[in-house]
Amino acid sequence: MLDLPTEGPIVLFFGEIRPEKGLVHLIRAMRSVCSTIPSVRLVVAGRLRHMDLSECLAAIREGSLDDSVMLRGGYVDDELVSTYFSMADLVVLPYVAISQSGVLFEATTVGRPVVVTDVGAMGATVREAHIGLVVEPEQPSALADAIVRILTDEVAARRMSENGLRAAASSYSWRRCAELTVAVYRELHSSGIRGDSAPGRASL
Repeated sequence: MLDLPTEGPIVLFFGEIRPEKGLVHLIRAMRSVCSTIPSVRLVVAGRLRHMDLSECLAAIREGSLDDSVMLRGGYVDDELVSTYFSMADLVVLPYVAISQSGVLFEATTVGRPVVVTDVGAMGATVREAHIGLVVEPEQPSALADAIVRILTDEVAARRMSENGLRAAASSYSWRRCAELTVAVYRELHSSGIRGDSAPGRASL
């Protein structure tokens, strides 16, 4: 359906392609990854937003990665999202700046290990759930090392996958999110905070 390679591991970068997502650092990392695992492929799937791809394309040329990086630009239909994640062996989020990412939680729902940068809450989330590896942002060599570690250690990758599935069914489930949201509202209600007054104005 997606015309992805059937042999060799697939590394997935998924979601809107924006400057703060750090895609160029991942592409630069792939040169080192490919030297260790020649059959690996990076699949980039998502819509381009407010970004010029020239730097990324230059990194592909400089790293001789034309056959190793597959760019699938454009909106991804909902029914294809799970297909991309299911076909991936590893999901990488090389972000430079972000608070949290839905891509990270999507990866856990299909039990895919992740490599993330230590920005926003991503690093803490991955460490607490033991679902992948965390590196500093804008460090292609660190990204490459983490990717290779997971792709060459089946035992560790399987453990991360199982941890992700457990987290998706418990801590990250919609039921748990709803419970936490209700708890916040109950706490606000019990403390007497009301939402019928305009900010900065006293009730009359």
